[in-house]
Amino acid sequence: MNPSPVRVNDLAADIPGGFTEFMSQTDEIHAMDELADRLRGRFPNARPDRIKQAVAQVHHQYDGSPIRDFIPVLVEREVAEQLRDGTTARP
Repeated sequence: MNPSPVRVNDLAADIPGGFTEFMSQTDEIHAMDELADRLRGRFPNARPDRIKQAVAQVHHQYDGSPIRDFIPVLVEREVAEQLRDGTTARP
């Protein structure tokens, strides 16, 4: 059984060409796992648990956002910036 797509707002229907597919919750979770792996590769000196925690914290900032397709990109950018600046939360 496929999980239902993440909720999107009614404005998406007004976009020319419309959307044909949305990121499912499962896809989004998988994308978070993949970006955490990429970040571990880019920042090998960062502790994996700090990366995972930072990804989870930033991801949760987008809870309730109606359009979810770009959230993995936004999360990856923000966590990478935190890692570069040394501002990730400590466990």
